[in-house]
Amino acid sequence: MAAPAAAQQTQDNEIIVTANQRAQSVQDVPIAINVLTEEQLRAAGATDIGTALQDVAGVEFRTEQTGTGAIAIRGIAELNTSNINGTTGTAVGLYIDDAPFSVGGFFPQAAVFDAARLEVLRGPQGTIFGEGSLAGTIRVVTNKPDAGKVAGAIEGNVGAVMRGGTNGSVNGMVNLPIVKDKVALRVVGFWQQDAGWIDRTAATVTARFLPQPNPILGPAAPDVKTIWTKSTTTPDANGADSWGGRAALAITPNDSFKATASVLLSRADRGYPNRGGRDGTGYFSSGKVGMTDDFEMYSLVLEQKADFGTFLSSSNYFKRRIDQTTDQFGIIALANQIGVPLSGGQFVFQGSRTDNTLRVKEFNQELRFVSAFKGPFQLTAGGFYRNRDVGFRIRGPQEPLTPAGIANILCGGLCGYTLPGSGDLDAQTTSNSRQIAAFAEGTFDVTPKFQLLAGARYFNDKRKSATLATSLFSGLPFPQTFGSKGEDNVFNPRVSLRWQPNSDVSAYIAFSRGFRSGGQNDLFVLVAGATPADQIFKSERLSAYEAGVKTQFGTGGRFNAAVFYNDWSNLQVVTKEGTGGVGEVIGNAGSARSYGVDLDASYEVSKGLVLAANTTIISSKLKDVIASGALIKEARIPGTANFTASGSINYSFPVTDKVEGFARASVTHRGNALSGLLRIGTPVEQIPAYTTLDLRAGATIGSARFEVYAENVTNTFVPLSIFYAPNASNPGGGDPLTGNVLYYQGSPRVIGARVSFRY
Repeated sequence: MAAPAAAQQTQDNEIIVTANQRAQSVQDVPIAINVLTEEQLRAAGATDIGTALQDVAGVEFRTEQTGTGAIAIRGIAELNTSNINGTTGTAVGLYIDDAPFSVGGFFPQAAVFDAARLEVLRGPQGTIFGEGSLAGTIRVVTNKPDAGKVAGAIEGNVGAVMRGGTNGSVNGMVNLPIVKDKVALRVVGFWQQDAGWIDRTAATVTARFLPQPNPILGPAAPDVKTIWTKSTTTPDANGADSWGGRAALAITPNDSFKATASVLLSRADRGYPNRGGRDGTGYFSSGKVGMTDDFEMYSLVLEQKADFGTFLSSSNYFKRRIDQTTDQFGIIALANQIGVPLSGGQFVFQGSRTDNTLRVKEFNQELRFVSAFKGPFQLTAGGFYRNRDVGFRIRGPQEPLTPAGIANILCGGLCGYTLPGSGDLDAQTTSNSRQIAAFAEGTFDVTPKFQLLAGARYFNDKRKSATLATSLFSGLPFPQTFGSKGEDNVFNPRVSLRWQPNSDVSAYIAFSRGFRSGGQNDLFVLVAGATPADQIFKSERLSAYEAGVKTQFGTGGRFNAAVFYNDWSNLQVVTKEGTGGVGEVIGNAGSARSYGVDLDASYEVSKGLVLAANTTIISSKLKDVIASGALIKEARIPGTANFTASGSINYSFPVTDKVEGFARASVTHRGNALSGLLRIGTPVEQIPAYTTLDLRAGATIGSARFEVYAENVTNTFVPLSIFYAPNASNPGGGDPLTGNVLYYQGSPRVIGARVSFRY
């Protein structure tokens, strides 16, 4: 049961969390955990989960565009996130209060305005939080309706992006008691505009015949040379807008029962991904690249207290629809080899894209008991049920590749294609997974100083899918149907021993196991050489060993340290790919291990002056992983920096009796990392290291807060991953116009102001 918002941070700076589904001091939880309170989120200027986690070392993004990708904890994340299209599990579990809402490959842009806190639980959380928490769990704990008082807040923000447009956001909250101390309604609304800074460069693509033979069609057809000519440029093309709201109604008829019904709705319209060169320009072949993201969540939580504990029912339904057009310019030269000779040169291939639609609908139900026994033993136990339906459609209406007449001839004149390229690719997949689980976790105070924790979770996960596909590229001129089934039965244990010699020091050792469900390769039919044996892939497993110490000292002083070792097996990686990366086979290939240390400290030097820092140091290795047909014997886990760190200086001071000033400086460093596993025609590249600095200052006057800020003050280039790079093994890579490396990248410098009022 989540603790009330007022209990999140006590007057002696003790932070209360519900990491084990019971209210505890963060210093008493026997795992490494980072907590960002409501005040810390506001001080850092966080707007969503992504911006909130920038100051947490060892938590890294694998993202190409807001709303996509994955997040890694201690180097563990979904691999090949751009290929999984919502059809696999996640490595990090995401929760809003008690509601899970993860979608593989699409990390959501969840707003954190009016959040009581953000919890980052490091290491496998398979006992309490279940499948999908292989590397850890991230929880947004919202402020609950308060039937005791009327409250409200409004916040506005504006920021100018270097070489780009203008950011903006407006957030609001109102809390209304409907029946004094019995019924309350809390409503939150948010709107955010993220300005673009990358200029989209279009090009005219032409082709001319070269002597025979054609490398694709054979000796009877001429070779084709593709020629790129710069055409038009659209400035600041990677902007995005998002908006939505959250409402919660709480009914507390007596001291022992509470019902909370809530709804969350959001919508995002996103332009081109944050992809380009260091100069902020990038080439896209299709003018239709973009993404819309609609999200709905409905929840009902019932809590019944008894003298010996609390019974809780959490019922949740969420659905998400993503429509995304993805640029595929890397396939244009290859496609010209086919399209130009087939059309006799009449049609020149102008662009390449895929249109993707993902629909996810999920109902989940959890029943949980959290004890309040008298004596040394406490228990958390329950059951979980999930029913998830996923629909995915991918179309490749090339511009054009194959004339409609030729496509109809290839399929025997029966398909009825009318538009050029309409027969190139169309695949539709529907899948269903049903999971049941039972879990229990108990603690026993062996002595006043020693506590033993032991728990386990059992899963049964059944899956089935069906695909209808046609693809001239892959030799499927007629629509064909394919189906598959899969099942996992998993037992996840957890055990820890905690020693607390006094109230300021504790130490622990722990073992836990995590699980990420297996699945089906619904698009294996688009991959040359793939067979039905490639349809099924198994679940990933992670065994984690951890030892840590947590200390408190002085006024608000804290130092926590943890060492960890992860043994990761049955890695889910892309082992085969279709032409141009469209269609893939995910298989279990090899294993990995990582070990390192997490350090987290804060100290109040004097009244109002607080220093904070955290760092994660990791050594990681893949072992005998086969990706796209290549054996990788020794390499770092992709996207994982060996060293990440962040630190902040926070200072508050009185200006007058009614005015309180504040200032904050924060710095974040990410070491270099590998961009990804080997893929066809693309080598493994190294992402450069970077360091960013943010500055904020302002004042509070009564219920009003005024702030000015500069993010990424030094205008440091922030490379998140490498899209395409030329080198010795891939001389044709990079931007086709300039040859420069193309990066997915973070924002340049932003200078802005924020104003808020609370009552």
